[in-house]
Amino acid sequence: MNPSFSIGELRNPHSVSSAYHGQVRQGWMDSATIHKETISGNAWKVIESLHSFRQLEENWDSYGAAKPSEKAISKAINLVKQLDKAGRGVYFVAPGPNGEIVVELRLGECSVEIYFDEEGRGEYKRFKNGELDYESATLHGVHELLRT
Repeated sequence: MNPSFSIGELRNPHSVSSAYHGQVRQGWMDSATIHKETISGNAWKVIESLHSFRQLEENWDSYGAAKPSEKAISKAINLVKQLDKAGRGVYFVAPGPNGEIVVELRLGECSVEIYFDEEGRGEYKRFKNGELDYESATLHGVHELLRT
């Protein structure tokens, strides 16, 4: 059997593809299926920023900041994809000094800051008119909070 690989037709420049590999014999891929996930241009840019945080080294801010954790970056990327599917855009992402990642959303007079620590655990805070309105040490309930 000759090796084959097909990606189908990509219609959106912001399509993210991942391959599922079937059997691999003697170093050749016998088959692959491409799963396409379409995301918005804004989400694509945010995900690119999150990927760029992998290039940061220890002390990236010259004040002793830890290298952003892979777990935190991966969790943030997954959140951005989920938010995009729900029609919620991300306003801002940033690495923190302890290896965490911050994802910020703006919703009118409210903003929500979602933090993923170096272990990938999440917490969030909601601000109304610049004042802390609500916070949680877990991500439980964050989807309901985003609806308000």
